[in-house]
Amino acid sequence: MNDIEFNQQETKARQFFADGRIIDALDVLDDLYNERQTFALNQFVTEVLIADGQFQLAEMIMDEFVDEYLETKPEAYMAVLMHNRHFLKAREFSLETAVSAALLSEIETAEAAYAEDMRETIQTIQRHFYHLSNEDVAQQAHRLEEAEKLPYEAYVHGAQYLLVDPYIHPITRATIIDRLRRLAVNQPVKSDWLQDQQITFVPAKLVAIDDTVEFKAIKQALEKYQNFDDQQLETLLATVRLALMVAYPALDRVVKDPDQWAQAVLAEMVGEEYANEDPTQRALRRELQEKSLALLM
Repeated sequence: MNDIEFNQQETKARQFFADGRIIDALDVLDDLYNERQTFALNQFVTEVLIADGQFQLAEMIMDEFVDEYLETKPEAYMAVLMHNRHFLKAREFSLETAVSAALLSEIETAEAAYAEDMRETIQTIQRHFYHLSNEDVAQQAHRLEEAEKLPYEAYVHGAQYLLVDPYIHPITRATIIDRLRRLAVNQPVKSDWLQDQQITFVPAKLVAIDDTVEFKAIKQALEKYQNFDDQQLETLLATVRLALMVAYPALDRVVKDPDQWAQAVLAEMVGEEYANEDPTQRALRRELQEKSLALLM
């Protein structure tokens, strides 16, 4: 589709929308958006979806340009999140905007109304969340998504309980910790860790795994020792990331030498062993890899 054809079809979609022919507009927009994903077209698509009552899909489409919405149209994105009762996501979003105080107040008001009006629904979600360890890993992921509709205080309370539940899978635990980080929870939190140890940390002071000193150093070492294309590197980094999630956030306790870690991973890729790796790090690295691989089986 050339530019002239594209513009003609967009004009057609806008006329359909103006005439109240929403289904026809969406049919045209489906082809257009598959052809070109631009922020301007994204806004029009979501406007039509909202008019059609498809708020969940509208949120998914908006997420493709979340940074642009943060910069230019935070209120539009916030309105969709609030309608979908994604209060945690709304809080996270408000923390990244210039009008966070006003938005946070709006979220808290909506949360309070939701908690009052939908008490039984919230109690059911809470119960599922608190008993996460009763389910397999796939179902745990589903219930984590369900818990996104909990009010902030209910989620944080449940998360603190789950982090010391010995039956929670380490990857699920890491996911909860990262959620608390993105919510900027500024109080000390305890969590089970490797080998029956327990750690205490403040989620707001953490960084995402990809931004940790340890992950970045391992990535840099991998790039130094092997000339990967982008896809190969990302595949290898995905396995490193998954292993580190098991030890998150105390990565400094397991990654003693990122260079050795990278060389050991590369050696194991070809069925060999890197003999110079620190024995303590090797044992911990293999433990993390085994726990993370078990998730995929």
